[in-house]
Amino acid sequence: MTLPQRRRIVVLDAIQTSSRKQFEALLDPGFELVVAERLDPDHLKQLIIEADYAITGQTPVPRSLLAAAKRLRLLHKWGVGVDAIDLDAARELRIPVARLPGGNALQVAEYTIGLMIATSRGGTPNSNRDTGSRVACRMIRSCFTAALWVWWGLVQSVSVSHCS
Repeated sequence: MTLPQRRRIVVLDAIQTSSRKQFEALLDPGFELVVAERLDPDHLKQLIIEADYAITGQTPVPRSLLAAAKRLRLLHKWGVGVDAIDLDAARELRIPVARLPGGNALQVAEYTIGLMIATSRGGTPNSNRDTGSRVACRMIRSCFTAALWVWWGLVQSVSVSHCS
């Protein structure tokens, strides 16, 4: 009697050992987790050949990598933006691409509030409390950064997209 084959999840980015252990603890017994040890194209191709599912964060996924995937059912993007993924190749190869817009909305909101509080107190955590134009420049930059993060959080919270 042969046992059913375990489904393979390949993480194309290097992740910390503690994160890997947390991820593995969540997996059902029918899944196996493989994490890239190197980011060179040949190593990534070797990993994705037998992958059922692949996850990428910052690692680009060009056509050549997608073409090597013989049984890939889904490519998932951690984070925002799919500009590093060859979506045309994914469509041609019938590999669905997914992402989770707004998945980090809470962290962005907390960061924004923190910047607003720091700015209201006369600086940011990185300022050295000096006087004059340098503090003013830091405060303006902090306000701009906070406004940018708020805008980005709003855009992400309302965006619903299907990449392929």
